[in-house]
Amino acid sequence: MPVKRRLQELSPSQRTILDLLRNHEGSSRAELAVLAGLSPAALTRQIKELLDLGLVMEGARRSGLRGQPALPLSLRPEAAYSIGLAFSLHEIEVVGIDFRGIRVARLSRPLRCHGATALTRQCSAMVRELEGMLPR
Repeated sequence: MPVKRRLQELSPSQRTILDLLRNHEGSSRAELAVLAGLSPAALTRQIKELLDLGLVMEGARRSGLRGQPALPLSLRPEAAYSIGLAFSLHEIEVVGIDFRGIRVARLSRPLRCHGATALTRQCSAMVRELEGMLPR
């Protein structure tokens, strides 16, 4: 299933969890349950689905605390990318942002043309080039 479709079909709870992980990377299930206002069981079900979709990943267990060692969770950086374009009078910039919101690729080229068709071609070529630079 394409990533865009998977993201559109997430539940409100799953979207909240992803937002929380973006801002609280490395949180445990117990910490996320409190932040999300979900029971531990409900959060565990949501996390399982997000793991199965490849949107979230588990880190190494944290030890040194009482009880069972916590398992930190984070967004899987390569789960999805966003590409943005910025234009100035003389330049086009294209950037790639990973699922965590971190810039992972950047291209900048002089603006070679001013017609809509030629500009569209130049932008398309730059986007394709940037896609080849994204981590897989």
